Amino acid sequence: MAESTLTRDYDDVEVAVARFLNLPAIGDAARTAAQTTRIDEHVQSGYMRFLYPEDGYQWSFMSPTDSFSTVADDYDYDLPDNFLSMKGDMTVSDDGSWWPISERAEETIRDFRSQGQTTGRPVYYAVRAVTFVETTGQRYEMLLWPTPDQVYTIERKFNVLPDKAVTSTAPHFLGGMPHSRTIREACLAEAEAAEHDTQGLHEARFRQLLRASISVDTRLKPITLGFDAAQEPPSKWNRTIRNTVNGSVPP
Repeated sequence: MAESTLTRDYDDVEVAVARFLNLPAIGDAARTAAQTTRIDEHVQSGYMRFLYPEDGYQWSFMSPTDSFSTVADDYDYDLPDNFLSMKGDMTVSDDGSWWPISERAEETIRDFRSQGQTTGRPVYYAVRAVTFVETTGQRYEMLLWPTPDQVYTIERKFNVLPDKAVTSTAPHFLGGMPHSRTIREACLAEAEAAEHDTQGLHEARFRQLLRASISVDTRLKPITLGFDAAQEPPSKWNRTIRNTVNGSVPP
């Protein structure tokens, strides 16, 4: 799917910052590498400020949903490189039905596994850090219990670690067109503060647009965070999990 033509990408914001600082535009022979680095620092700093507002607001687009397939007899799975943290339960598809997979502590999963090898449809998961490697950074993996006995499709929602916006190769900012002006003003506000040592017109404009962006994003979030059990048929939710460990159902 194509991005909206009203979206302002990295190059558009870079041009605005360069113009504000009276520096040569992209492609101008007078532009130096030091100037490009200087502009980029303001763009990335402004983008980061937009992504992580001072009031702690969490953007809906920072928590995407994806899916993955299990492998029979494999209980540990690498999480995406941009993984930060899980957001709620996962769901697993089995014979046309969807079932929750709830989070447990890693120690709990290891305790279950120590009681005996159990396979079946996963009902619990845990996230743990893997050994830190300086060349790749911190990564995480997910543990499932019971160990899948077949291929299952699992959907999950998680908070991401965003990447830099880079000209030509990855020019778009998270959030898309509705937040383009906000991101632009965030970058100009950072340039304004760093270069002129002041919080002026662009800072005020950024704060105004940020409130508008949050209002737009809030409308994309669910009004309720769960179901009202009193309004749902009991048969729909009262499902018994029959996975066992050595003939007994674990706590």
